[in-house]
Amino acid sequence: MTVRTRLSEVEEAEPGHDQQRILAARQDLRLCHTSASPACKTSVGYLSIVSEMQTSSGARLTLPALAWLQAVIATTGSLYFSEVMGLPPCTLCWYQRLMMYPLVFVLLVGLLTHDSRLRAYSLPFSVTGLLIAAYHNLLYYGVIPEGLTQCAASVSCTARQVEWLGLITIPLLSLSAFTVITLSLLLSKPRGTS
Repeated sequence: MTVRTRLSEVEEAEPGHDQQRILAARQDLRLCHTSASPACKTSVGYLSIVSEMQTSSGARLTLPALAWLQAVIATTGSLYFSEVMGLPPCTLCWYQRLMMYPLVFVLLVGLLTHDSRLRAYSLPFSVTGLLIAAYHNLLYYGVIPEGLTQCAASVSCTARQVEWLGLITIPLLSLSAFTVITLSLLLSKPRGTS
């Protein structure tokens, strides 16, 4: 079976596959046919082209999906802490919620519509939330004195409400969630790039 036949099979098997990637693979295929390298003419050459296409395409979908899943888990967790466990959120927790809750819907719509601008309108929420969460952790662990904030207006931002294993706290969970979301969005390739 020729490389050209196998490439046609991939295109037919994956009708929604990114057309730009397929065109790039065809270009690589043309270059392989004109080169003297025997590796290009074997199935190994074909497999490396298809593997690169599938890995890049899969990573593009997987990382934003991971960001969405993390946003869903963080949103569900914050609602569980406040509504089920009865723990009142502090001022900084509210600001972080303002950044996290919309991400559930923004990321979902971006994933479902395959929007190439998903990063552009998701990163402002996640980076802002990450900065607030980092500040909250610095405050919580005593690096920044509490007197410099307006947290005293409601529940203290340094109140020890949940502390699992002596180190996993609500501010740390929030920081972890925003870090995962931000890194997933930054590491994912925007749709339409090669």
